[in-house]
Amino acid sequence: MEQLLYSAIDFAPTLGILLSIGALAGLIGGMFGIGGGVVIVPILYYISDKVGFVPAYEMQTIMATSLGTIIFTGIGSLKTHILHKEISWEAMKKLAPLMFFGAVLGAYLNSLFSAKSITVLFAIFCLGLGVKMLTKVKAKRAEALPNKHFLHAVATLIGIFSALMGIGGGTMSVPFLRAYGFPMKISIGTSSILASVIAVSGTLCYIIAGWDKAGLDYHYLGYVNWLALLCIVPTVMLFAPVGAWLARLMSDLVLARAFAAFLILNATKMLWNIFG
Repeated sequence: MEQLLYSAIDFAPTLGILLSIGALAGLIGGMFGIGGGVVIVPILYYISDKVGFVPAYEMQTIMATSLGTIIFTGIGSLKTHILHKEISWEAMKKLAPLMFFGAVLGAYLNSLFSAKSITVLFAIFCLGLGVKMLTKVKAKRAEALPNKHFLHAVATLIGIFSALMGIGGGTMSVPFLRAYGFPMKISIGTSSILASVIAVSGTLCYIIAGWDKAGLDYHYLGYVNWLALLCIVPTVMLFAPVGAWLARLMSDLVLARAFAAFLILNATKMLWNIFG
């Protein structure tokens, strides 16, 4: 009993960090239509030894756990987006199946690429998108998705890249929808649900892929660290609706610029951590 008490005391600071991760991920996810993986993944990496991630499968378990929490980010903000009619169900119908399939491929490909190469590519991509959104924040087209073949390719790539990085793909799907004339708030609402679709697919694949891996103890369901997941999810669910509500207080122009600034700052930080 005494040993259990000491273990609980030792885990208390980590619990506080995990709850804070959930709050920040939910807030940013609800506000910008992203899953929150860009917040969850780097912080879990920094505290991986305290949470108990197995070094041999560190990146796989972090990505898998991040995707597991992202399922709940979209669910948390769903009611707000539906209430204010901020979801394009037509775009959902066309994009969701392809992103689901892409996430399956991405989870499989994760073991074939180094974490550094994936991070660098993702950071450069986000930096380019952020700069483009800052210089051209007003879409000039009506709401109309591109031709079928291009749409299929982009949606599948978003799914692949998201599962590779352990994110929900909002950093890609929001600018993509904006480029084809969707208002910022509808882009965010639609993207937040698409993030959950990607997360469900990716999480299931990571569970299956890690099911029989040696060294993963009872804290794991496949590659997913369910203990960390349970600590993060409550505050994700609590703060995702708050983020969605805050997004409604901003104009499309302000929201687009805030999102662009977020992309640039996040990409710069990722590149600095690698090369700085």
